[in-house]
Formats: sequence, C-alpha cells, structure tokens
Amino acid sequence: MTTNPKRLLGAATALGLTLAISACAEEGGGKDDSATGDGVAYGAPLEDWKAAFADVDPITVNAQSSAPEGSPVGKMYEDYFKEVEEWSDGKITFEIAFSNAVAETLEVDDALRDGRLDMGNVLYVYEADQYPFNAALGDASFIGDQAPAINPLQLHGAMNQIALESDQFASELEEQGLVPILPWFSGDANGIECSEARSSMADFKGVQTVAAGRVNSLELKALSAAPVSMPYTELFEALQRGTVDCSLNSMRVASLMGLIDISPNFTIDETVGLSKTPGGWLVSKNFWDELPLVAQQLLFDKSRTILDVNITGSTQFQVDGLAAIQEAGGTVSPFSNDAREALEGAHAEALDAMAADSKIEDGAALVSELESKTDEWASKVRDLGFDGEVGFADFSAWHEENGFDLTEYLDTLYDDVVSKHRPS
Repeated sequence: MTTNPKRLLGAATALGLTLAISACAEEGGGKDDSATGDGVAYGAPLEDWKAAFADVDPITVNAQSSAPEGSPVGKMYEDYFKEVEEWSDGKITFEIAFSNAVAETLEVDDALRDGRLDMGNVLYVYEADQYPFNAALGDASFIGDQAPAINPLQLHGAMNQIALESDQFASELEEQGLVPILPWFSGDANGIECSEARSSMADFKGVQTVAAGRVNSLELKALSAAPVSMPYTELFEALQRGTVDCSLNSMRVASLMGLIDISPNFTIDETVGLSKTPGGWLVSKNFWDELPLVAQQLLFDKSRTILDVNITGSTQFQVDGLAAIQEAGGTVSPFSNDAREALEGAHAEALDAMAADSKIEDGAALVSELESKTDEWASKVRDLGFDGEVGFADFSAWHEENGFDLTEYLDTLYDDVVSKHRPS
C-alpha cells in the first residue's frame, strides 16, 4: 500500500530547501567586550550555572524551528531549548515559532537582522554571494571518508573546526549582523533514489532527477542525468506519476515523505559521496551583544545538544530507511566505476573553482585545509572505535548491534576545539 505523504507534509516542508560561538570572541576564548558580568567555567556542573544565573534578569529568546512541534526533524532544537532553560534555572526561556512561521528558509538571516527572530537556522549555500566562505564549506561536503559510521562524525568535526578557526568565517557573519552558536551541521548522507536500480553512467543517462544545490546539479550532470528543481513537497507525486525518474536526497527525506514505497532503490557509495546542504545555528548580533556573559556561554556550550541529537537522529533515519528499502524488496547499490570516476571529476572541478574563487581570501589554502582536516577527523573517529569498514548495505545491522554513542566523540570535539572559542 502506497504511503500518503500529506500527513507528513509539515515535516517534509521543514526539510524544504534543506535538500533543494560567538563570532566576536577572540581566538582561544579572548575577552568579548560586549558581554557583561561573570562567566562560568567550561564543563561546570548544573548547580554552578544555576547560581550564576541567580541575579540575571529573565531573558526571552525568539527562536524558530523549521519543523512542526514534536517532529523528529526539530527534536535537536527543542532539546536544546529545554537544556538551556533548565541550566539557566528558568532565566532563559524561548518563544518558539514552529514550521518556519516567522521566516521562510531563505529569509531567516533577514529576520535575525531586522529583529523578528533572535535565533534560527541559516542555509549558507543558497546565498553564496553573502556567505562565500560558509557556502564553500557546504559545497565541499562531498569530501572525505564516505563510510556511514565515519562520514557524519568526520564532517561535523572538520567543518566546525575549520569554521571556528577561520577569520573569514567570523567576519563574514559579523558583517551580516550574525553570530554563530553552531557553525555547521547537516543531515545523513545523500544518495539517488529511483523506482528502478541504477548504478552506471548508462543507467543515469538522461534520467530526470530532483536535486537542490549547485554542486548536486554539477554531480548529476557529470552522471549524464538531467537535474530538475522543484519544491520537495511536490516530490512524492512527481515520482509516483513518473514526472521525474529519481531524487537526490537523504534517507531522512525518503522516510518522512514516504518515498520508499514508490522508489525503493537507493544508490549510495562508500567511496564517493554527494554534496549536502548544511546550515548554521545563528543568533542576531544585536540580541547577542545585549546578553550577559553567562547567557552567551550557556547558549554556546549547549550547541552540543543540537549536534548530538542531529547526528544520532539523522543516523537513525538512515538506519531505518536502509532497512525499509531492503524489506520492501528494493536495492541499496554503490555507483559503478565509471560513475565514480565521473563524480570524482565533478568534485575536482568544484574544488578547483573553490581554490580560484576571489571571494574566498585564500581558496587554495581552504581546499588544502578541507582535505587535511577531514583526514585528521576520520582518523580520530576510527580511533574512537567507529567501524570504517562497514558499508551502507550492512549498516543497519551494524548499528543495531553496536549503537552510535557519541559521548567520547563530542567530548573530543568540544573539549579540544569548540571550548577554545567560547565567549569569555
């Protein structure tokens, strides 16, 4: 029986174009002159935070979630709000606009600047002229080890470290009146979902495939497919009616929109990946500058909750989706050698363009850093015990047996990298 996607429309809308921290703190936790009051040491217990907030006036944050209330897609935001409220002893509370009620996806940064929102998710890749460095980190998200147990941890570690340690990253956002709480986060790996199994260049030749993002279009053209742009809320009917043949998306999208019933074949590779559409969890600089230091620190430190829930949730969507495909009699296939080579060529072209981009202060250095940092984080993740040999076809069984506990990984990222950039 075919799943009706209309009951999932709110969650699908939340993904919308997703398919399609303190920036003013100095390196190493330097003094932020706009913050007032005493701070709290990194890693301090709950009672220390509550004590620090004892004399702080109540603070209301106007925040937006892209998802409906209670949706698994928005759980990372809702858990973050609850953590901040608890650890501030109720002094920080949130007025939450669900389902992009205040600003559509591409207007969130405008709403942060004009005061309609204090906090929200901005997708840099769709406004590359305003955020060239930030958009580059999204465009390059095909890079690195593609093993399903390694890739999301590697990318979130490398991209957030590069962002936090980059002068251009901070200045670019500051010029737009924005402050990053969590610079970079993304969903599970993208693949190409079709009604029939496809793997080779010949299989994809001329196939109309829905995708979002300029690098995704470059990837599809390299495969000789025909990129199609459409709202993802229309995707189910387009695939069902044969208006389009395939969709480049993640398992989260496939699951939420009920696509597995009509397109139960997924091409995803452990060797070569497809670009994602990451975002950043940002705050209005005008709002930020009025906060006491302890509030800035708490909002910054608790970004760990967003990252934890985002990665574990996205991974669970991937696990469940891959299992559902196999149960539906579909296939989980890698790309053939000719398709891999074509995609690798497209990725080399994208990195060459990034290296030559005059809007990036040193594009060649950025490309080099992307390559070295992703290698470094892949090694760290493997050292933490995550299996880099298990492929997508076997990932569901591996995940069920081993779980996906991120405690040590997040300790490594936040203790060694993120904490050095917290407001102080």
